Amino acid sequence: MAVYMGGKKVKELYYNGKKVKEAWYGGKKVFAASGIRAWSRIGSYELWEKVHHQGFVFECQQAHKASSSTEPGYGWDSWSYWKQLGYAYEFGV
Repeated sequence: MAVYMGGKKVKELYYNGKKVKEAWYGGKKVFAASGIRAWSRIGSYELWEKVHHQGFVFECQQAHKASSSTEPGYGWDSWSYWKQLGYAYEFGV
């Protein structure tokens, strides 16, 4: 559900000086500020933290340091650490 203005993707939207969390047009959500960060092999993840990776959103099931074996959906041990919640577009990512 990416929104573009002048050929650039909108990351934040403001109305009357206040940050907008969602925007709807014609009964459809056209913008959502998700706050879900992209997964990276660098860093740590906390229990219940959500990330997006390869078009999906995952929720951390066990606090851990990132590695190739814990890559959401791909690492050999990924399902011990991540639960797939759905497609990224469903979360506004």
